[in-house]
Amino acid sequence: MDYEALAKEMLSRMYALNKTRPQRNINEGMRGEGFVLHYIIRRGGGVQPSEISHFMGFSTARAAAALNNLERKGFITRQIDPTDRRRIPVDLTPKG
Repeated sequence: MDYEALAKEMLSRMYALNKTRPQRNINEGMRGEGFVLHYIIRRGGGVQPSEISHFMGFSTARAAAALNNLERKGFITRQIDPTDRRRIPVDLTPKG
């Protein structure tokens, strides 16, 4: 057996695998816009942005960025609660 060639092939494949960063892609998918949509669906709408950021374990700024993108794409709406202007519940649109 040619152990040197085998070792070089293993290192080459490990480098290629590390370069694709599959774990990073999985993490981004679990904490990205798709996960936010799934959470809103599961909760039945009317979700507060702070609730999303708390549940998903990231900052309110990151949650706001994801919500801004989803709103721009037409998947969600945010309306000020008429009974409490401090609350801005997030709901899905028909497209969402």
